[in-house]
Amino acid sequence: MNALLVVVGTLATGAGPHAGDSSAVHRIPINWTLTTSIHGAWAVTVFGIAGFLLPLLARKASDAPAKRRRSSS
Repeated sequence: MNALLVVVGTLATGAGPHAGDSSAVHRIPINWTLTTSIHGAWAVTVFGIAGFLLPLLARKASDAPAKRRRSSS
């Protein structure tokens, strides 16, 4: 999931205009506004899933009993 977010973000950066760049700079020939929208929507999805799962994982970790190792002496 995170890898896809990075790939789409890289495509959005490579396709879109940058402040201060001349128009002579070669860009990836894809629709940069659509790619940026997809990147933003995917980022919201990834962070939403993480925001949902982190409290559940923290609660599950706090409910689990502590395991102790027995020494072999």
